[in-house]
This record gives sequence, structure tokens and C-alpha cells, in this order.
Amino acid sequence: MDMDLAILPSPSLAATPPKSLSVCIFCGAAAGKKNVFVEQTRAAVRFLVSRGHRIIYGGAKNGLMGVMADEAISLGGTVVGVIPRVLVSKELLHKGLSA
Repeated sequence: MDMDLAILPSPSLAATPPKSLSVCIFCGAAAGKKNVFVEQTRAAVRFLVSRGHRIIYGGAKNGLMGVMADEAISLGGTVVGVIPRVLVSKELLHKGLSA
């Protein structure tokens, strides 16, 4: 089905995007049973890091959060973890984060 769309200019959006952004990502602590979740997480991170964006996320080393951090770190990206102190004491904090 074809649809005609009108794209209107938005005065609130910059004509050129900033060189880099801080992007906050919320994702699962478990990777799930389908490998597609891991593959898509890595693809999203590759896209963000290739454009110089900084990733801010839950700070854990396990599940999709760990996959995301590992991929970004391997690509030389900046990864910042925000994690409750109780989870740090349970040794769930990713050790290779930028901050």
C-alpha cells in the first residue's frame, strides 16, 4: 500500500545534527533465547559508535547490557555505566567502562 506523506520542516530540529550525542540505552539484563537480540544490540552499538556517540547504560556486565558494553569498548567507543550501589556489591558492574 502506497501512502503520500508530507514532511514538514520543524523549527525545533537543527538542520545539521551535532557531531556527537550522549545516547542513553535501556536494555535487558538477559540476552534472551534468540540470537537476534544479541545481533541487533551489536548492530545498534556499531551504528552509534561509528558516528562518535557516547553510550550511557545500566552499567552491568551481563545480558544485553554486557553485549552492548563489550561491543562499544571493542570498537573504541565511550561507555558510561549508571548502576545502583547494591548491584556493584553483587559484582555485576562491567569493569571496562569509560566512566
